[in-house]
Amino acid sequence: MASKKASGQNSGRSKGKPRGRPMPQNIEAHKWQPGQSGNPGGRPRTSIFRDALVRAITKLAKDKSGHQVELIDAIAQQLMAKAIKGDLAAIAMIADRTDGKPAQSVTVGGPDGGAIPITTLTPAENEKRIAEILAKTGAVHGSTTAD
Repeated sequence: MASKKASGQNSGRSKGKPRGRPMPQNIEAHKWQPGQSGNPGGRPRTSIFRDALVRAITKLAKDKSGHQVELIDAIAQQLMAKAIKGDLAAIAMIADRTDGKPAQSVTVGGPDGGAIPITTLTPAENEKRIAEILAKTGAVHGSTTAD
């Protein structure tokens, strides 16, 4: 039968190092510096659906002549065939992927293109306006849907 070690003896696991929390003087060298991130790359961007699509489009398929091509190449050939036949959606898709989508201008404004009016309501006016909106929707002010 093995004998128990006397209290205070090292069990061999910590090799003589103190157990428990690290000493404060040892922590300073390992702290993050101001502005330094512990995860500079961030969370990896993965998507189950995207990963499945990538696996699927890299599989081999046979084209019309019986040659093996990657599925993505077969899809591109189908898109080109539709564009050649005059399919406007296919033409637009090819143009968007090759030249990029054209810039769209967005104008934000109030009535008649003027400034957006900003009104400040008192708490009583807010309550009245909320009650008017809720009356139109049939909801009751102050109630919850989890009742």
